[in-house]
Amino acid sequence: MNEPKFTKGPWEFDDAEHAFCRPAIIAKGAERYSTYGPVCLIMKRHPNYRANASVIVKAPDMIEFICDLVSACDYGTEHLSPSLRARAEKLISETMGEKQ
Repeated sequence: MNEPKFTKGPWEFDDAEHAFCRPAIIAKGAERYSTYGPVCLIMKRHPNYRANASVIVKAPDMIEFICDLVSACDYGTEHLSPSLRARAEKLISETMGEKQ
C-alpha cells in the first residue's frame, strides 16, 4: 500500500464542545489544538451527526482493509482467510455504529 496522503489514523470522534465550537474528528494521539486543527468538524445540527461521525472515523481503517482485500484477491479467492472476513465484519459493524 502506498503512503497515504491523508492524515494517518486512527481517528476518533470528539463530541466535546471546545475551541472549535462543534464536535470534531481528530487524529488519535495528535494534539487537539495543533496548528492544523481537527481532521474534520461535524455539524451538530444534522440529526445523524453521530452516525456520520462513525463512518468518517472508520475511513482510514476502511481504506487499509480494502487495500488488503485487493492484495488477497491478486492471489485468488482461496487466499481469503477467515481473519480477513472477521476484519470485514468488524469494520462494517463499527462503521454502522454498533458497539463491539
